Amino acid sequence: MKRHFFLLAFLGTLSIFSQSDDYYTPRQLAEINNQKGVTEFRNGNYDLALYNLNLAVQDSFYAEAYVSRGNLLLSNHDTRMAFADFEKAIQLDNSSCEAYCGRAVAKIWMGDK
Repeated sequence: MKRHFFLLAFLGTLSIFSQSDDYYTPRQLAEINNQKGVTEFRNGNYDLALYNLNLAVQDSFYAEAYVSRGNLLLSNHDTRMAFADFEKAIQLDNSSCEAYCGRAVAKIWMGDK
């Protein structure tokens, strides 16, 4: 009996580690790529961060990814693109304080009032 339990536990562990992207919903993939992008940005890897954040916004429904990419673009002084990302984030989630703040900063940096 103990052997069967051990075997089942082992097989269950294997199935967890063998999951591919096919087992994640688009939202889960967006969240994963957003987190990867934020982590790379914090580590100073701008290009890798942008790559992951571009993957996160691919399906264009995850507002937090647009905010993250907008922050990344702002840090690189790409204010027009950042402004567009914050606008999209607000369209997707009009309760996102971070998106409104980011949009305001982008407008100030662009010289708009």
